[in-house]
Amino acid sequence: MTQKITTRAIVAVLLVLAFGAVGEVVAAEKAGETKQVGPEGTGYKLLPKGKVQVRIWETPRKYDQRSTDYGFTLLAWKDRAKWKQVKYGTTPDRIERDVVIEGANFWLNLTWRPWGGTGGPMLYVRTTKAGRPGRHNLLNRGYIKGGMAHVLDVGIRGTGNLGYIKVIKNTPEEVQIESATKGDVTRTIYRVLAGKPWVECIPVKKYEFQRMHGETRIVIGADGVKDGSDWVCDAGRDYKKDVLAWFPRASKFNLTPCLDCDAIWTMMWEPRKKWRTKGMTLYKNPDVSQCMGSVYHGSLRAGWSEIGEGNPPFIVGDTYTLNDGGKFVMGVLPFYYWHYQRINRDVQKDKELVINWKVAFTRLKRVSPESPFKTGGPWWPTYAGKWRIISRIDGKYYTSELTIDKAGIGKKQLTFKPPAAGKLDYVLIYLYNRTKETPKDVYTPMDIYSEAILGKKPAG
Repeated sequence: MTQKITTRAIVAVLLVLAFGAVGEVVAAEKAGETKQVGPEGTGYKLLPKGKVQVRIWETPRKYDQRSTDYGFTLLAWKDRAKWKQVKYGTTPDRIERDVVIEGANFWLNLTWRPWGGTGGPMLYVRTTKAGRPGRHNLLNRGYIKGGMAHVLDVGIRGTGNLGYIKVIKNTPEEVQIESATKGDVTRTIYRVLAGKPWVECIPVKKYEFQRMHGETRIVIGADGVKDGSDWVCDAGRDYKKDVLAWFPRASKFNLTPCLDCDAIWTMMWEPRKKWRTKGMTLYKNPDVSQCMGSVYHGSLRAGWSEIGEGNPPFIVGDTYTLNDGGKFVMGVLPFYYWHYQRINRDVQKDKELVINWKVAFTRLKRVSPESPFKTGGPWWPTYAGKWRIISRIDGKYYTSELTIDKAGIGKKQLTFKPPAAGKLDYVLIYLYNRTKETPKDVYTPMDIYSEAILGKKPAG
């Protein structure tokens, strides 16, 4: 189902993207700069090898509007010799500086940045063992002011301008920080667990939407089609005008592959009986989900222009949850969980096709320098597990399942049987679930869904 975006909404979104594009220029930092030690009791230090903890860091100052949404990457990270860990067991009611939560493979930056258009925390992928931040994702929160307001017009309503940062829980195993906007208009608890690659965003006060803002070309709704196949939104192929794309309600979660840092964001939500539609004047399809992605025109690249296919004319910018107060979970899966490859040839259904995996990406600004994959070189599956292959054939998407065992790790070639006949545009392969051979320290999207949403015990 599609719906036109208002002119005002497009302007608001493009403003966010304009600043976001600038903000994602990663500082020229060498991976070897690992230890930052300032005055006694301060300075970021790596955890000892094998130690698993979550930590809260207080930065030396507020990073204001001059740093917009990239204050952490370009400023706070450079100041890490002046960071101070909030001691375990202490729970200050108010911290007057920017705060950083150090997760298993990410940084969550709670900032006092006053500009509402980029209000809310910033989530960053750690691209090196030393912790260097890379691609970011803005986690907005807010409400719809006025029954007829368009959801994309609410970027500055109840999102930015922090009212306070309060620590609720602070142990080596778990951190909870409550963050309120100016005037205590909206309030959220952010929960991070030691060793877990996700952030729980728990709304406390006045919520009608939460969203992630991570620009990309392709978004996947896992199991979104009735037969269990994935639903795919490819802004570079499927859209000829500005639209809103609704995720099918059946989707367990959505996946946003970040081409230029070789990672995946996965957004999940609590199943709820009631979904709010306030402000959504054309919300008419009874089968649409609580999740929505905005797809809009622009010159923004998000890495996809660097693979020899040109700059995609459209880009997926925001994904929302519209609900009655349930939490949502942002999973961070770096690295080596997926691969995209252009095929562009005619195929026959079930007739074997040999794919020689190859890395096409040519911009290395946010990619981990520790990655084994090099531009123009081969790619190979890195983990045993249940993988999925999405094939785009004659403009339609097909999901095939593939189990890779230990013997299949490192193989640079795949013999694949296309699920339909026609022009095979490309394939996208990603790790979906685990098998008994999947390493215990590797999280799949289904692992996160099982633990963080369904509350099941960790596998293994």
